Amino acid sequence: MAAFKRYRFYDALIKNDTGLPDTVTCAVQDEALQLFLGCSDGTVICLHADLSLKATLPSHAGPVHAIACYDHDVLCTVGEEGAGTPSLTLKIWNGREGSGAPMNPMVARLFANKSPPSDAVAAADIHVSALEWPNLHVAVALSSGALHISRFDKGKLRCASLPCSPLHLSSEDREATFLAFARTPAASLLWATTRTATTAWRLPRGDRALLEPSGAEPRRATLSSATQLAVAGAEAVLSFDVEHGQTGALALPGPKAWLAGAGSHLAVASPEAGTGAAGAGVNGAVSLRLLDPANRVLAGSAELAGPLRWLAATAAGVAAGTADGGVAALRPLPLRARLAVLYRTRAYALALALARSERADAATLAEVRLQYADALYAKRDYDAALEQYLGTMGHLEPSYVIQRFLSVQRLANLTTYLEKLHAAGLGSPDHTTLLLNCYTKLGDGAKLDAFIAGAGDGAGAPAFDVAAVVQVCRAAGYFSHALAVARAAGDDTTYLDVLLEDCGRWDEGLDHMRGMGRRPAAAALLKHGKGLLAHVPVETTALVMELCVPPGGVATRDADADGDAGPVASLADYTHLYADRPEDLRYACLTIINMGGAGAQAQRSLYRTLLDLYLAGLPGQAGQQDALDLLKRGWPPGGPPAYDVDQALVSCRGRGFAPGLVFLYEASGLYREAAGVLRAAGDAAGLLALCERRGDARQGGDATLWRDALEHFARLPDGEESAARVRGVLQHVEARALLPPLQVLHILAQNPALRLDLVKGYVSRQLEADNRAMAADVEEAERLEEEVERARLALERLRSEPVVFQSNRDAATGAALELPSVHFMCGHSFNARTLGDDGGGGGAGDEPGCPLCAPEHARTAALVDSNRAWAADKDAFFKQLRAAPDGFAVVTEYLGKGVLNASSVSVDAGREGR
Repeated sequence: MAAFKRYRFYDALIKNDTGLPDTVTCAVQDEALQLFLGCSDGTVICLHADLSLKATLPSHAGPVHAIACYDHDVLCTVGEEGAGTPSLTLKIWNGREGSGAPMNPMVARLFANKSPPSDAVAAADIHVSALEWPNLHVAVALSSGALHISRFDKGKLRCASLPCSPLHLSSEDREATFLAFARTPAASLLWATTRTATTAWRLPRGDRALLEPSGAEPRRATLSSATQLAVAGAEAVLSFDVEHGQTGALALPGPKAWLAGAGSHLAVASPEAGTGAAGAGVNGAVSLRLLDPANRVLAGSAELAGPLRWLAATAAGVAAGTADGGVAALRPLPLRARLAVLYRTRAYALALALARSERADAATLAEVRLQYADALYAKRDYDAALEQYLGTMGHLEPSYVIQRFLSVQRLANLTTYLEKLHAAGLGSPDHTTLLLNCYTKLGDGAKLDAFIAGAGDGAGAPAFDVAAVVQVCRAAGYFSHALAVARAAGDDTTYLDVLLEDCGRWDEGLDHMRGMGRRPAAAALLKHGKGLLAHVPVETTALVMELCVPPGGVATRDADADGDAGPVASLADYTHLYADRPEDLRYACLTIINMGGAGAQAQRSLYRTLLDLYLAGLPGQAGQQDALDLLKRGWPPGGPPAYDVDQALVSCRGRGFAPGLVFLYEASGLYREAAGVLRAAGDAAGLLALCERRGDARQGGDATLWRDALEHFARLPDGEESAARVRGVLQHVEARALLPPLQVLHILAQNPALRLDLVKGYVSRQLEADNRAMAADVEEAERLEEEVERARLALERLRSEPVVFQSNRDAATGAALELPSVHFMCGHSFNARTLGDDGGGGGAGDEPGCPLCAPEHARTAALVDSNRAWAADKDAFFKQLRAAPDGFAVVTEYLGKGVLNASSVSVDAGREGR
């Protein structure tokens, strides 16, 4: 055992007073470390993990030859029922209650045919597999060399025999010394040994798969793994594989009393020194050792005072019993405790191997590798340390490893670590930058090329941060590499940055933008438009126009996929790019306006931009005419404006563009403001033309335009031209009676330089017209006075004198009056039947009235009501007053009708209040 290192990985639990009988024939241990012992009297003894008695189960009437556990709560036994081999029975207990005794077993005879074998049982085994449960296999080897394999069918509750070739090789060697099932990924196996041969069968066909001319003594063979057989010899433990036969040998000199597999370990029971091989396991002391062959470790040991009678081993531990009832068990320490033992002895390689053999989780393996790597790093074995650090990725912060290799300037090791980090998809942008810097410092162009080229391999995205790679490549001047990475990642934005800003490939960049789709192209154009206009202005402007109108004959190829059925940008977004290219901007604005399809907001922006270009960049008559035509085009008569009028006014006023201001004011109905612009510009002809168009209030104009024009011309210095203008205005004023004569004279009198002969004819004609009007008014007044006097006299007679109705004819029908008859104060008489039931309907209110005089009375009442309504409608009065050339005449007319009479207004207001 000198070749094995001793470590205390298992604790020994020994009990000498368990009271177990010496008739144990087979034993098994489950994953919970419970023991089940089959005895020759058919009893199954159950022990707790602490070796205390749990239960005793009378399972068979005769010896128990095989026992197996499955999934903590299934116990299977094969034993005799008192009549020897023919009575071999399989029993299965499913579910164990708190007392530990399995209940209600399933029972099946192994030999249910008419001629069962009568030879004694040499070996037996039960195979329970998760893949086949609840079905299982049972193998029985007889002393005659016959081998019987049965398959238990739970649905039928019986065992069916499987074919199998005989066990014995010669007449002298018939009895089996070991029998066990195993399973490979391809098929199930059955291993069997005699003293002179080792054989394996493939199931369920039963054909022999292996035959080795070397055997094993009883209790000296076991399954060392799921498929391999271990056989204990005098100097070594041999390993066999069904595919290759003997595959190896573990040097282990000395006699061996028992060999059992315990997961990745081997449990070996050997006689104490001085007892000899003959007495081992019979009446001498035994040493129980648990070996880890792969790592050459003696993991635990225990000493038993008496001869060994049974041994049960699993991956969870080992237990053995002696003839005098003593029991020894080896229980594993927790994995971390075992690793701590190895850390203290600096056995890091062994700790890693132990963690692997125990199938530790990834975090535990990473912890062991970190301990191992730090130890190697302290020894300056940086290459070996790197191998271990690589195993910690995903669990250890990369900055820890990076700092360690940077501190000792091990760039090659650092580069390898960073490469693996990126290959695992764990690299951050900072890691990518550091890796590329390592490549450049090491001068390893091949690796740099391979790293960049790897971005295009496969269908997925690169396994590193694209932005970081591109940034480093651009800083180092590797523009083609940066383009390759951006293209492979599908990053159009970064690709264009490198293509245009670093490579200056403007035509190619513009083509790429056309293929990106309309919205991405619009965003890219905002970023790179300045440079594109400087190098490919025509093509760039064409792209701008395509993006500002709905897709048509020159739409980008991804328009449908993007769902961009309308404009995706406004020219206002790109106006700043044309700061030094007004001609191109003017062309773009005109083209987009002519093509149509731009939204209302975009249309307003186009007109504003184009107007500013006309006013600022194209001085002279041609530019002004273009600006005026643009304003008129955007605001057709009777339609809404296509531009923002307020902004257009600001632009025209800021540039001093009088024609534009006049058009905008006039189109907006601000005629006096338009006239003010013309007066300020000294455009007399334009002012008169405006007054001609908009000076008539009856046609929706403003009559004050003529007064303002007269005031303007009257203030001009004396001269033939100003006098002619004044005469022209006076002619219009006089012909249309736009202003009262006194107001005209008051305006003209403000300029003392004007001569009297300028207005002599006008004044004479106005005086004559006034005289005629006065005469007509006097005549009308006299007529009305006479009518009033006649009405007064008639009213007086009605009050003071009786009225005699002398008419004897009906005024309506001409028939003679008959009683009853109706006489009205107006002198008309009617038969009652002529007036009907209402007695006439022409009176006011509920009073009857004369039917013949009723229309005249209705007209008079309507006139009175109308006058009262006018008196209440003050807005209409002031509106008429403002629009009339002679406001005094309007006031006079209202006074004459009584609509301004205070009593009438108050009476009307009182009625409304009621």
